[in-house]
Amino acid sequence: MVRTDLIGPFSKILTRAALSAMVALGLLISCTPAFAGEPPTEPFLRLETGMHSAVIRGISVDAAGHLLLTVSDDKTARVWSVDDGRLLRVLRPPIGAGDEGKLYAGAVSPDGRIAVVGGWTGEDWDHSDSVYLFDTSSGRLLRRLTGLLGVIDSLTFSPDGQFLAAGLGGQDKGIRVWRTTDWASAWDDRAYGYDVYGLSFSKSGELVTSSWDGYLRIYDVHGHLKQPKAKAPGGSQPHHVVFSPDGKQVAVGYADSNRVDVLSGHDLSLLLTPDLRGINGTMAHVAWSAEGNTLFSGEEAKDGQGQRFIRTWSNGGRGAYRDTPAGVRTIMGLLALPRGDLVFTAADPRWGVLRGAGRIDLLHTAEVADYPIRNNFRLSSDGKKVQFAFDQSGKQPAAFVLQDRRLITDPPDNAELITPSTSAPGMTVGHWQSEANPTLNSVVLKLDRYERAIAVAVNDERLLLGADWSLRLFDKPGSEVWSVAVPGTVWAVNVTPDGRLAVAALNDGTIRWYRMRDGQELLALFPDADGKRWVAWTPQGYYDASVGGDELIGWHINRGADKGADFFPAAQFRDRFNRPTSSRWCSTRSMSTKPSAKPTLPPGERRRPRLPTVCRRSSRFSRRPTWRRSQSRRSRSPISYVPQRR
Repeated sequence: MVRTDLIGPFSKILTRAALSAMVALGLLISCTPAFAGEPPTEPFLRLETGMHSAVIRGISVDAAGHLLLTVSDDKTARVWSVDDGRLLRVLRPPIGAGDEGKLYAGAVSPDGRIAVVGGWTGEDWDHSDSVYLFDTSSGRLLRRLTGLLGVIDSLTFSPDGQFLAAGLGGQDKGIRVWRTTDWASAWDDRAYGYDVYGLSFSKSGELVTSSWDGYLRIYDVHGHLKQPKAKAPGGSQPHHVVFSPDGKQVAVGYADSNRVDVLSGHDLSLLLTPDLRGINGTMAHVAWSAEGNTLFSGEEAKDGQGQRFIRTWSNGGRGAYRDTPAGVRTIMGLLALPRGDLVFTAADPRWGVLRGAGRIDLLHTAEVADYPIRNNFRLSSDGKKVQFAFDQSGKQPAAFVLQDRRLITDPPDNAELITPSTSAPGMTVGHWQSEANPTLNSVVLKLDRYERAIAVAVNDERLLLGADWSLRLFDKPGSEVWSVAVPGTVWAVNVTPDGRLAVAALNDGTIRWYRMRDGQELLALFPDADGKRWVAWTPQGYYDASVGGDELIGWHINRGADKGADFFPAAQFRDRFNRPTSSRWCSTRSMSTKPSAKPTLPPGERRRPRLPTVCRRSSRFSRRPTWRRSQSRRSRSPISYVPQRR
């Protein structure tokens, strides 16, 4: 039986005829869960703009410097041509809800034939993590390296391609090395106190590692420590480490200090610290030029204009330096190219090439709105109109009107729109601006480890809090009412005055409406950064879009544990799932407290795959058993896990 006791300001929009159509299309039917040891079988509606929609975690290039691999929190890996910047292929491993499928590490084999990726990959459905091996030319998933009891933080091939090394967290915190001839385990070392974020092979086959347990280690070609582990000289969290091309030196950057060090490749003794004048933030990522004469570093350090910069030292770190602005977001990776250039990534997400003369080339930026934190996010009293800005500085203002299905650029000022309130009588919120221990009336609000509060909105005696990977509601005493997983960092939140709707702006460029009483998502909107296209969709899979807007989303469908996923652009199913009123159906989820199902194509459609029905996870994401289990085995870190820094 379909419940029609809709709540929320949009209940009048959903007509009896619409309800009947939804039932006829099988929108509310039940589904069968995936078998244990297999990824979910339901389709996942995903953004696809031709570029990553979330932070890029890892990068790698082949030995010739022609192929670039990027991996991201958006659960895709992408292969690019370094020569001209073209996207060559999108690699899609199995994914799931929440964190499942996020990619934190990737590596390309020296010959460019194989791309390996890993991260939070398999934990929720296989109770362990896997490294996925893809053929770069076809995109076919070749195999999995299974049985890892922890998140994969880093991956790298040996220069001769004979070995693959992984840096791990969780119960398996340490390293594991496989032979690429048969993909059997060659050796491992689990005697680490924290995750391993840095791995680098020398040309002779030695391996140097860095871990947040504070130590650096060097292994010989047989996997034996050459000497006892060495305490990092510049900080307690050595993050990235890399051998110089000749193997005689090792550069290391830190996550907890503004220092960069150059150590001996023989015994890890300190050789030098380059000129750090003007460094006002961490420089966790380091790289050597192909010939070893130039040292690069960058991460959080900013120039006077607020731009994160890449510092380039001559003479192997002993000479003068030059700073090159690389954007306002955190620099997430640096990698030398064979011809003296440098590939970099940032948390926008973006990637580009720094040429030898200091010129940035082939710059690729995300086609998503870069919402300002907290400010410039306003809402009408009924929740049907939202005003925002495409740029974090507040430039490029825009508004979307659900009732009119209209994206408006540079809208006139409207004093009736509501700005989120960060306090109220009897409701004092503190330590919430990018801090890990927010308070409500001096009571510390519990977040996940390493998660930061980013945005808040007070409504009556309730506090809506947006964080790095969750949206949470707290009552006046500070008890959590509900918590839902979100696909990106919550930059801004707002609440309608009647307390029925919560609205959040995320770093994947989406704006999402939620039901305040239980956190059920009602509607998602993606306004493209071009200011023209937009697409809105319901959790059940129906969508509404401007002209060309349905080219921005599609369905990801897992094909099992050992096969790459399929992706079907929504435009292929326009006649089935496009509903011009979908952007107004914000009360659809209010019909039932049970998980909803997505529509299916009728049997017999051979040219279009039948979309399986969907079992949605509970909105109380932090309560599910698999979450508790994974938390006991993993550790999240500000650099390896937090979506973005500002």
